[in-house]
Amino acid sequence: VFIASDYVLSHSSVKFLDSDGEIPSYNYKSLAIENMKKLAETGNKDAQFTLGLYYSGFDFEQEQWDEDTLSNNIIDQEKAAYWYLQAANQGHSGAMNNLGIKYKNGQGVDVDFVKALYWFRKSAQDENETGYGALNLGDCFKDGLKSNTGSHEKRIKEYYMGYWVGEHYETVQDYKDVLTANIDSAMYYWKIAEKRGCPEAKDRLQKVYE
Repeated sequence: VFIASDYVLSHSSVKFLDSDGEIPSYNYKSLAIENMKKLAETGNKDAQFTLGLYYSGFDFEQEQWDEDTLSNNIIDQEKAAYWYLQAANQGHSGAMNNLGIKYKNGQGVDVDFVKALYWFRKSAQDENETGYGALNLGDCFKDGLKSNTGSHEKRIKEYYMGYWVGEHYETVQDYKDVLTANIDSAMYYWKIAEKRGCPEAKDRLQKVYE
């Protein structure tokens, strides 16, 4: 919970409360966010992480990601990535994980699997984190990661009834392995995530054992 003037913005309870602990009759959300920015600018990593959530579209009142915020122009992936980076650089494991997601999906930053893996690993190394860094690192190992390095023209010969009749060219994409798929490594990190209380990790492990 973070104090924003006389009002409270919490990324866990997601309520905007007055100084008496009551929900005010009108919306102090904008005031809370502005004060949160001031706190984040002083270097408070928890406030920075909360701003990252806010600009990513997290609905604090419903405690879930809100697709409707897209229509309200609240989501700003570049700002989200910026604030996650500030918090991640100070060791905030949740920000590290979420920044890894940004780099993996290209949200607010260019797709960069190397940086995504870096932040997932940093998050997973924090024994006090909730397990999502380890979960996402396990997911990367499950499928592997390939980075597009460009394309080239490939000559395709055409045959009919065993006879060459012509040829044409097709554009073929070129990839390189950033991370080779390895189910054992995936399970290793999923088990770490499960021990830290991440429910999604248990589901993934059950599917493997089935």
